[in-house]
Amino acid sequence: MSTSRAAISNIHVTGWHSVLKCHEMYGPGPLTPKQEERYWAECVTAAELQTCKPSDVPRSREEVRAYYAEVRPRLCTSERAHQGMHYLVRTEGGKGRRKISAVSRLMAPATIATLPKWMRTVGGSDQPALVDRVVVPATRTAIRSLVNRGPQTYLSVLGDVIPATRRVAAQHLLHRTTPPNPHTLTPAEAKLRYGRPAS
Repeated sequence: MSTSRAAISNIHVTGWHSVLKCHEMYGPGPLTPKQEERYWAECVTAAELQTCKPSDVPRSREEVRAYYAEVRPRLCTSERAHQGMHYLVRTEGGKGRRKISAVSRLMAPATIATLPKWMRTVGGSDQPALVDRVVVPATRTAIRSLVNRGPQTYLSVLGDVIPATRRVAAQHLLHRTTPPNPHTLTPAEAKLRYGRPAS
C-alpha cells in the first residue's frame, strides 16, 4: 500500500469507526447484527469514493481491531499534528466561528472520551478518567433529550451552529423517501454502467 493510500485508509477507517462509537455511546446504542453488517459493507463502498482499495478496508469490528494493531506501530506524530488535533477538538473562535468554537469546547471532553488511551497519547489529547466517567452519561442524556424533543428542535440547534450539517440532517429527518431502487451501486459498478469508454 502506498503512503498516500495508507493515509487515506487510516482517515477513512478512523472516521467510520468513530461514527459507530459515538452512535453507541451517545446515540440509540448498538446496531443490530444485520444493521452492523450493512454498516461495514457501506464503509467499503464509501472507501472506494476516496480511492481506497476495497481489499484494504476492514469489514467488521474484529477486522478494525486487527487493522489498528497492524498500523499502530507505524504511526508517528509531530507538534504540527498535535496543533491540528487540538484545532479540530477545540475550534478557535473568530469571525463567524464563535458559536461553533463554544460548542466544540463544550463537546471536547465527550469527544476525547470516545478515544482509546493509546490514541489520546499519540494525539496529545488525554484527560483524567474521572472526566470520562462524568461526561459520558451527561452527554448521552443531553443528546437524547434534544433528539426526543423532535427533529425541528434538533435541526434548529444545528442550524444555529453548523448550517451545512443541518441541511444534510434535514434531508434525512424531514424528507425521507423510498428510493426507486433499493440497490446501491458501488463506484466500480457505476463506472462499468455509466463510465465513458477509454479513448
